Amino acid sequence: MQLLKILVVALVLMVNLVIAQPYWAGKDFTKGADYAEVTQALNQLLTVKDTPEQFQQRLAQLQFQKNVIETARKQAQCRNETGKTLAVYANKPKKSPTKIYFLGA
Repeated sequence: MQLLKILVVALVLMVNLVIAQPYWAGKDFTKGADYAEVTQALNQLLTVKDTPEQFQQRLAQLQFQKNVIETARKQAQCRNETGKTLAVYANKPKKSPTKIYFLGA
């Protein structure tokens, strides 16, 4: 009887692992705090217009951030707008452990 219970539990576990998808599969990044923050800033900017050139520049930045979040396929994306090389501490999937990568200007 004990063996039968163990086999049933093992069978249920195996079926669950085969059928159930990992929790990160198909993750929707538009439900995060970053997306809500960008959307809120975008809505505030649309209601209060400063000078036209500042408005257009900030609007373009926010729309770009929103587009990046909506179209992201990976958990993190970096871009460098400093004009200098940046060191980024990260890891690549299926690669060696976390290390420093350099992001050019």
